[in-house]
Formats: sequence, structure tokens, C-alpha cells
Amino acid sequence: MTRQSRVRFSPSTYPSRVCAVSTSGEGAEILEDWLGMLTWSRLPVLADCAARQVGFGHEPAHSGYHDDRDPDDEPFEGVLVTGTFRDASVVLSRAEMDALLADLFDFVEATAPQAWPALRPRPRWSAPGRRGTHRSAGDSLMQLAARLNAAERAEKAL
Repeated sequence: MTRQSRVRFSPSTYPSRVCAVSTSGEGAEILEDWLGMLTWSRLPVLADCAARQVGFGHEPAHSGYHDDRDPDDEPFEGVLVTGTFRDASVVLSRAEMDALLADLFDFVEATAPQAWPALRPRPRWSAPGRRGTHRSAGDSLMQLAARLNAAERAEKAL
């Protein structure tokens, strides 16, 4: 799996969380909060939001795209990730966000626990412009969101 972003993902020591996150540079703590506390139950929501290019949030942090903000908010270009517990935020370009999410979903597809069979078999996920595949990120994320939502419904039916 070829990494595209500056974020490194590893298995979480908490079974309910998708991954542990390590990164460096501007906004490292915010990105670690935003993705490192992502739970399996919130993963379908993130996939759906990313596919639609709208913000995603949960208790530790939230994101918002520049064209998905309130008119009264301070203007920015790209994607703003803001920490809830920290008085800090970081702005990523859409390309940086696509690369980060590509890495996250590659990691998820490679390491999904048996409790999430909807992620297996693993189709290729691709961010725009990624070498070797040219599927749109939105289509791939929508397919992933549909599989995750189906798995969640099946799990609730048990």
C-alpha cells in the first residue's frame, strides 16, 4: 500500500476505534484527535461525508469544506479541521484531504476486523489522480459507505 499523506495509521489498542494515528507538522494534534478517536460506528458517516465533500465531526474534532461553511465564518480555502478540546485548527487542501482519506480507507480495507465483513473482499479505493486506478474518490467512498451501512444494519438485525 503506497502512502499518499503525511499521516501514519496503525491498529488501535481500543477495539471500538478504527486506528491509531501519528503525524507531524502543522496541526498534527488536531489530525490525531480527529482520526485517532474515530470509531467503527462513525466510519460509515465519515465515508459518506467524504464522498459528498461535506464536513464530518465527532466529539474530539470536526472538519468543514470551504464551500460548505456558514457565510459568517472566517473564509478559508480547502478543508478546515478544528479541534473541540484544543483551541487550534488546521487547513488542508482538498488534495491533501483526499490523500489522507485514501490512506485511511486503504488502512481500513487492509485491517478491518472480522466483525466488519462488508469490507471484505477489498476493492481498490482510489483518490483522484492516484496511479494505477482512476475511479473517482466519491464513487469509491460511496460504495464503501454503502457496504459499511449494510454491515451495520445486518449487525443490528442480529
